[in-house]
Amino acid sequence: LLASGSADGSFTIWDFATANAMITVKQAHAGWIKSVVWNPTQEAVLATASEDGSVKVWTIYPSEGFAELISQRKDDNKKDWINSIAWS
Repeated sequence: LLASGSADGSFTIWDFATANAMITVKQAHAGWIKSVVWNPTQEAVLATASEDGSVKVWTIYPSEGFAELISQRKDDNKKDWINSIAWS
């Protein structure tokens, strides 16, 4: 699977072998998604970060065709974009 983020705040999960979109989450963020990262130890978990200043963690269910928001973090005191994220 391949994940991509968009300027409209949505992200898409793609079947890499067929190049078909499996899941698209519209309005996942209020701004451009700048970073999308798969969790290295939990294959169904994905993090997204946006210019809206938030980081969100999702569980992806490709066979069912949807994604579930499981965690989010936004510091309202900071107005900076988040350009990159990584798991540690």
